[in-house]
Amino acid sequence: AFGGLPGLINLAPETLDASKDTQEDPGLPNTEAVISALSGAVTVDYFLPGCPPTQGLLWAALQSLLCEGEAPSRISFAISRLPEAMGLSVSSGLLPPSGSVFGGEKAVCASCSRVKEEKKFSAFQRAYQINPDSGRCLLEQGLICQGLATREGCGGVCTAVGVGCRGCFGKPEAVFDPGGKMVSAISSTFDSADASEIEEISSKFVDLSGTFYRYTLPAQCALMSASVEE
Repeated sequence: AFGGLPGLINLAPETLDASKDTQEDPGLPNTEAVISALSGAVTVDYFLPGCPPTQGLLWAALQSLLCEGEAPSRISFAISRLPEAMGLSVSSGLLPPSGSVFGGEKAVCASCSRVKEEKKFSAFQRAYQINPDSGRCLLEQGLICQGLATREGCGGVCTAVGVGCRGCFGKPEAVFDPGGKMVSAISSTFDSADASEIEEISSKFVDLSGTFYRYTLPAQCALMSASVEE
């Protein structure tokens, strides 16, 4: 819905040559200059985020659509698996407005059970390098976790097993630029005020754009372009 992993090719536009007809079948369209989010091509009724969407959320969304106007008892399964605000809407027999995301309004961190202590770290860690503390915030342990810049609704399935959130649910309502949010959060967690040490820590982390916009680059670019035009 937001462009997904294929959208990262927009970071290397030289690999997309719209001037060439790369299709062997003349009935197929030529390659476009950039990859767009789905909403850039068609009007989207509802967004169901996730890579892939969780089984419970997928079934809840389908049940909500098929049972619109039914008694709450008929769609109790859906209501129990939807974020609170959306569940209340569905329980009243009304579907959310067109274009809504079947997910929460807040960030993953808002519903994460891991303890945040505002501790500093001096090095980035990859998942295979450490055995993370099961109760502490992953970001504070040096693992990249995008929970503070990602919409809740997945149930925290990644963070629950010690894997940092990768942002597949897209950004929450209150965040305009998830990449900027993550850069700000990470830089404020460095355990150093020395410029050379900060540069050394930063050098260990590669591909900022590919990491923070892994699933949402086309949608985010369209949003920022629209903001500039306004």
